[in-house]
Amino acid sequence: MPKYLVIAHFNPGQANKADVKNRGNQSKNWVQQQSAGGVIESAYTFTSHDPVPGGCAIVQANSAADLQNLLVSNPSNPHMRYETHELSDYSPGIDQYHADLG
Repeated sequence: MPKYLVIAHFNPGQANKADVKNRGNQSKNWVQQQSAGGVIESAYTFTSHDPVPGGCAIVQANSAADLQNLLVSNPSNPHMRYETHELSDYSPGIDQYHADLG
């Protein structure tokens, strides 16, 4: 199953602090559920919250469309912006890169 690096940040100024805190707690529970189910392999928050809080995760999804559906189900989704990158295991990925170099 493909793995994706998902980088997430709250959009600054979109919600009041109470709403962000509430959504953040809901999102924490969502991440824990997805981790327990094996969908999220690992999840981290960034130590700096300047200019906005965020984090990243390694996520398993069958396709980019499935990943999008998963991210939309995050309770914090209305206040988030995402950057995603499909990943490959290191050794096969670097072998392919070397093959592409010729």
